[in-house]
Amino acid sequence: MFSPADGAGTVDITVTTAGGTSATGAGDHFTYLSPPPPPPAAPTVTGVSPASGSTAGGTVVDITGADLGGATAVDFGGLPADVVADTATEIVVFSPADAAGTVDVTVTTAAGISATTAADQFTNLSPPTAAPTVTGVGPASGSTAGDTTVDITGTNLDGAAAVDFGGAAATIVSDTGTQIVVLSPAGTAGVVDVTVTTAAGTSATSAADQFTYAAAVVPPIVPPTSPPPPVVPPTSPPPSPPVVPPVSSPPAVPPVSPPPPAVPPTPKTALVGYPEFAVGADAGGTGTVSVYNADGSVANIATPFGASYTAGVRVAVADLNNDGSPELIAGTGPGVENQVVILDGTTHQQLASFEPFEATFTDGVFVTTGDVNGDGVPDLIVTPDQSGGPIVAVYDGAALGRGQVVQLARFFGINDPNFRGGDRAALGDINGDGVADLIVSAGFGGGPRVAIYNGATIASGAPTELMPDFFAFESSLRNGVYVTAGDLTGKGYADLIFGAGPGGAPRVRAVDPAVLLSAAGNFQSLDDPAVSGAGLADFFSGDPTTRGGARVAVANLDGDAKADVIVGSGTGTASTVTAYTGAAIAANPTDPAADLNFDALPGFTGGVFVG
Repeated sequence: MFSPADGAGTVDITVTTAGGTSATGAGDHFTYLSPPPPPPAAPTVTGVSPASGSTAGGTVVDITGADLGGATAVDFGGLPADVVADTATEIVVFSPADAAGTVDVTVTTAAGISATTAADQFTNLSPPTAAPTVTGVGPASGSTAGDTTVDITGTNLDGAAAVDFGGAAATIVSDTGTQIVVLSPAGTAGVVDVTVTTAAGTSATSAADQFTYAAAVVPPIVPPTSPPPPVVPPTSPPPSPPVVPPVSSPPAVPPVSPPPPAVPPTPKTALVGYPEFAVGADAGGTGTVSVYNADGSVANIATPFGASYTAGVRVAVADLNNDGSPELIAGTGPGVENQVVILDGTTHQQLASFEPFEATFTDGVFVTTGDVNGDGVPDLIVTPDQSGGPIVAVYDGAALGRGQVVQLARFFGINDPNFRGGDRAALGDINGDGVADLIVSAGFGGGPRVAIYNGATIASGAPTELMPDFFAFESSLRNGVYVTAGDLTGKGYADLIFGAGPGGAPRVRAVDPAVLLSAAGNFQSLDDPAVSGAGLADFFSGDPTTRGGARVAVANLDGDAKADVIVGSGTGTASTVTAYTGAAIAANPTDPAADLNFDALPGFTGGVFVG
């Protein structure tokens, strides 16, 4: 006979006849077994970027697809690549050295090897055999002090061993076959040729490769001008005064009201922040996020991950749909599957929700915003917390405002792909070009290292740095650093604001990036003499004996043209939120008066995130 269907488990088999039903016992047991689970799916590769690289190997390649997690091998035409990062949908590797030609990129997991298709092909390119040529230099002039970011265009430029400005070596930032970005060396006033040297030779000089070093203009000293001698009137006797007829008094004229005072322009939120700010608990606290008005009153309360959620919420606010009310952006803390949720600032309904990293990553994310693609809408930056690589994921803010998730770029923000302390980020226009620049700091376990990228290059996925990396605090520290940016002084560009990482005192430090840009390459720490004039503020927000660090953000609480600083207390130091206006910081940079100071979560000592 055939057994009937049933759930998993052991049952007795009984037989019934006219004489009765058999007694049950151990001998009549039958066990139903659950069907075996389906085998895991083999990986598939749907994209390889870039699709070509040097035969020498070492090209950073981003492989996308499905079921890529747990990769045991990635091969380029049978040659193993070095895996840098691995998720279910993305793997980052260094290509192996190989002969020129096109190969298939395959991924191997416990479930099998990906099938080869046209989408997985990678082409190894031989080094150029022709000498490089330079067809353009932009900008075509810069300071004699050097460190001008110069974009060199031409042909056969890849593999550049040197770029020289009149014989002086420049610092190479990035290099492709048709474009090299460098920092100009110091030089003397005048015109020089820019040459590129590769294994195939040195570019010939021409009018197209010329760069002009411009000396700083010193205004001439003008001696004071002596006043003219007084005019002496003639000594002839004065004439008799004419007879003047009486004049009728004019009618009374009512007084004219003075014109209304000029209304100052509204400060840009990109430089000073929004009047609202958000506060979320760290791990172990409530899942409720509060959005506050400039006066400290509560504007909105939300539970982006549910009322029972306790893993901590990292927060930011930004107007993604241009309705005048900033949206609430929330990221998960450690211990749960990573997720980012955006809630509409007006309706408080969910606009978008997505996982920026693989589902197995459960150590939390950080969120920050700023316009990097020039559409006037803040874009979203997501970075991983501890155990994650120093990845920066960039998402189109306008698309998120419409409920769509569109990734603009993804890259390593700290040039150490093996680092597993995560990273933190901020956006602010530090060079005054109208585009938000990206500031990235190392996460916990790393030194207080900071990298700053030109915002105009971020959307390309291969951003260039505005200056060499530096340490915001003592280089011996290993708790990373929190970072934000805002115009503290009203100069028209964003200043850099740092907060100590977890395990450090609640120290807040602000510096003028103009000083750092002018001294780029001549300092490694904010304590170096070359940048001694950069300091804008350096103070402790709260008890300096505590060791929770200082989470920092900017907002515009008083409506002026200066950013105000919001500080959230760290783990183990209550849940205090303190705000300092830009004016108060300028008045007392070492101990500014607080504009707001309150306990956001009475009784909770796990700290808060602000944004």
